[in-house]
Amino acid sequence: MQALGIHPMKTDKRDLGDINLTVTFAGVDFIPGQFVYADNNGVLVATKQLV
Repeated sequence: MQALGIHPMKTDKRDLGDINLTVTFAGVDFIPGQFVYADNNGVLVATKQLV
């Protein structure tokens, strides 16, 4: 797992969650059912499994 930075603030634990939502990071939409591949060179989002 890779991270650009950390934030030590604890979250509020409410035992709630959402599934099958589109989320956006750095201007890229991650849609449920897509595949995400990442390494030190970048991130690739694909609509089907590549390996």
